[in-house]
Amino acid sequence: MPATDTPLHTALRYRRPLLLDAGIGARLVAAGLPPCAPPERWLLEEPAEILRLHRADVAAGAAVIHSCTFSANPVSLERFGLAHRLDAINRRAVRLARRSGARFVVASLGPVGLPRQQLSAATRHDAITTQATALQAAGVDGFHLETQGDPAAAAAGVAAIRAVAPDAPIWVSLLFLPATATGEFRTAAGTPLAAAVAAVEAAGADALGANCLLTSRQMLP
Repeated sequence: MPATDTPLHTALRYRRPLLLDAGIGARLVAAGLPPCAPPERWLLEEPAEILRLHRADVAAGAAVIHSCTFSANPVSLERFGLAHRLDAINRRAVRLARRSGARFVVASLGPVGLPRQQLSAATRHDAITTQATALQAAGVDGFHLETQGDPAAAAAGVAAIRAVAPDAPIWVSLLFLPATATGEFRTAAGTPLAAAVAAVEAAGADALGANCLLTSRQMLP
């Protein structure tokens, strides 16, 4: 836990439900975004559509809105010819999330590159640092590393973000496979649940969750 509490830290400490928004990617596809296109492209081309979804979540009761920046790191944006717009994309995403009227805006950071893409630890670190720096400058209330299949990479991501934003809340959501016949859960990288939790906790994450692959009912055990 950082030495200095932020308003988001304080809100979480009240132990009252703090509702987050709904997933944005699938809803943007339903609204017309081509399935293979990055949602971040619409930050430049259809910002009103992203703002509409943010405002719908706030109207439904969400206190926390995620910025539309899941793939807005230099490695992922390079695949779509958008790496040179990284700073503008991240800043606009935070600006739109703020305009929704949400109480808090948390930065969404997804995995760097494709699932099986061979990248060095230094490349991943630099990518997260670059994106986190842009998001911190844009004024987010916290950071959320989402859909992390490898706990070691997630832990490294927490360290990279912490160096940029030492006092910010950092959440991590791991990617778990369905439980085995014996009820054991493992991450997409094959790490048992207990070891995955220990790695992320040791890295200094403020909260741990799960997302993708599993339904909410499958997550209950």
